[in-house]
Amino acid sequence: MRASLASLPVEIIENISWRGDGVYGLRAACRELQDKSWHVVRERYFETRQIWLQRDSLQTLWDMSCNARVAPLVRRIIVSPHAFHKSYVDELDFEGSFEGENAYRRQYNDQQFLIQSGAAVEYLTNILLRLPACEEINTHWEGEWENFAPDRRDTTEETENWRLSNSMANLHNRIHYPPMLTHNGQHPPGYLVTLWLFVLGSLIKTLNLPLRKLAFTGAGSGDRTFLPSEAFSCITKAQARQLRPHVVNIQDLALDVDSVASDQRSLWNADFSTFLGAFENLSSLHLGFPPRSRKPLITVFDVLPIFPHLYSLSLSNAHVRPQDLLDLLIRHKHVLKSLALNGIRLVRGNWKHLLIAFGQELALDTLRVKWLHQYSSRVSFDNCWPLPERLSDSQVNKNRWSSQSEFWDFVANNKTFDQDLARAVNCLALRPDVPGDLRVGEYLNFEL
Repeated sequence: MRASLASLPVEIIENISWRGDGVYGLRAACRELQDKSWHVVRERYFETRQIWLQRDSLQTLWDMSCNARVAPLVRRIIVSPHAFHKSYVDELDFEGSFEGENAYRRQYNDQQFLIQSGAAVEYLTNILLRLPACEEINTHWEGEWENFAPDRRDTTEETENWRLSNSMANLHNRIHYPPMLTHNGQHPPGYLVTLWLFVLGSLIKTLNLPLRKLAFTGAGSGDRTFLPSEAFSCITKAQARQLRPHVVNIQDLALDVDSVASDQRSLWNADFSTFLGAFENLSSLHLGFPPRSRKPLITVFDVLPIFPHLYSLSLSNAHVRPQDLLDLLIRHKHVLKSLALNGIRLVRGNWKHLLIAFGQELALDTLRVKWLHQYSSRVSFDNCWPLPERLSDSQVNKNRWSSQSEFWDFVANNKTFDQDLARAVNCLALRPDVPGDLRVGEYLNFEL
């Protein structure tokens, strides 16, 4: 069997290896099979590592960093926003078992010791110094523990995960510990700030890391991770200057940030701007905010400094003034080539004049715009531009979107920005169900 497997092409061996864990038992006995499947082993087990703020999880990553063959393979670290791994929770009896309560107390107390003593930061600092190829740290959870209520998802596994997270929260409250999980399995703001300072504290203690990306984002609408304002209010200008040499290599920054009350907005804008100023070499920036918040959000013109190398900018659910947004983009117009605006709420303005200004002021290669239902009723494109001559039937059919899709994805390949956008508008006007208007909840994607 070993000889038969080894004789297969590399692509087939990789495909089998992804789906059959039993293949790995044969690798030690067959050198040729080991060589052919090494790429899959590296990608599946080493390139991306998920860690929890637990001693055993950090110790495992430390052991890998001490292995001369494995350490150069780790490229991405995911810091889980959940306190404990699902398999650990599954082992405990949360229906009132005395042993389960004691095990949970030990785990929780050890975690608090790691946080308060600074041992967790020391762990991650030493780990990062031993991973020469690590390019990314983020908190984007990839689905091993999805916290959806049963009425939102009907699969058995997701319902069981929801039950476990609620049982964990109930146990935590029953033994009179500070709340770690809410009723729907979410973490309160204090724990998120702890994770954030855990990552930043480790970065401040390291120099010349190969890190290219830092992300603190949620995994989806059911499990968002929004950083509260406390995460930035504790960072002074002096600390931001101290942080700058440690993040000089980071080119991609992605943050999901919680909303701010109006009476705190000015102060928070200054704190957030101070923090962002430390990342002077950014080429890609994503800022996301809660989608249904009614609180005033950031003033992007005040918050975002000038990034001399900013190639791509993405804003989601921001509450902005059209002129502030345009001024921000004009400050970066010589370098900015990709712009994504998702669910942007314009204050005292309309999209028509803003999009016209985009066409006149910016030399974008890619523009993505998405309107959400809660932010406007209709967005009219009537007479935005002098439309070119009407598209032929073949062009219209080629660019017609499926009514089953959640968004429209229209790609235009001409060189002139105004003409491309005008053609998109013309295509929209030819749709019988949307005569001259773009309805909200739909997506326009122009790659010029």
